[in-house]
Amino acid sequence: QGYTDELVVDTDDASCWGVGADIHATTASFYSSISKKNNGFESQIASTVDNGDGTMSILLDKVATLPVISEEENSDYAVDIALLSRNVVVKGESGEDKKGGYMQILHTSMIAQTIHGVEFRNMGRASEIDKFPLQLLYSGNMEGTLIDRNSFRESNQRCISVEGSSNVTISHNTAYKNKGHCIYIGFESASNLIANNLVSDTIDLSYSDRLSGDSDYDACAFMNRYNPNHYVNNIAVAAERHGFYFKNERDTRLEDETESSDSVRKLPLGTFSNNIAKSNKYSGMEFQYHESDELVLLSNIKAIKNRYEGLYIYSSRNVTIHGALFADNTQRSVRVRWTDYLKIQ
Repeated sequence: QGYTDELVVDTDDASCWGVGADIHATTASFYSSISKKNNGFESQIASTVDNGDGTMSILLDKVATLPVISEEENSDYAVDIALLSRNVVVKGESGEDKKGGYMQILHTSMIAQTIHGVEFRNMGRASEIDKFPLQLLYSGNMEGTLIDRNSFRESNQRCISVEGSSNVTISHNTAYKNKGHCIYIGFESASNLIANNLVSDTIDLSYSDRLSGDSDYDACAFMNRYNPNHYVNNIAVAAERHGFYFKNERDTRLEDETESSDSVRKLPLGTFSNNIAKSNKYSGMEFQYHESDELVLLSNIKAIKNRYEGLYIYSSRNVTIHGALFADNTQRSVRVRWTDYLKIQ
């Protein structure tokens, strides 16, 4: 509560958090473009105390640099607290000639991969094609693959990038201060489950470092370019562009960089439920060009303190918004353009 050096969290969530580990608390304020004002803060754990009531007190090594709203004060506006440190660290070297490392899984169809509990730091090579911290690239059906409980920090180009790969579960990952779209689902990537991820303070890649045909210079926490995929219980906080951005292209980009006339716009969306967008610089959630005959259901979503719109729907059809909360979005809670058969209930 307020500017504090102590946090109280559920013991079950923090039982393995140790002294010296790095933690992150998200912002509870509007997005700030002022360099001296952070969008969230990072600190180390100085000590922990089990309170014996199912909670644990965490003493930080420095006082929070912004107000902290607790669950008791307001559960919808409360900050989220996440562990950044992991025991296994993959870290790119610094320097102009290094740029950062990258991990790529390529052409491994029908082989289940597990990447669990790894801290990726200073990874990705800005302006270089297919050089992301963690990338699944044209592996087709990867049923059983799990990317789970990893941490992505200070990446130079994205966090997790999926292209041409399907049936992957991306869950319980934490990301903080990364450049470009953080969790990116690209073309020919369907039936993936993106669940329970926290992405905070996503930063624009410089325009000069952009990749042709991509928009990481307008960085989003979650970027989706193919369907159907399933987004459940994710949190996007303080992205420099949008929290969640679904943009359906007229054509499909293939592995050889040619384009197929198969339109992504005609594909069904997939599940989108219980996702939260807070304190993003533009829209909390934006959906464009959904022309499928199947229902687009946005259920139990929350959009809070986004600087432009909480939710923006453009050139779409058959959309139902159910059980949503929109609060303190600066310009509009919901903006709709060129969209037919919309229900808000």
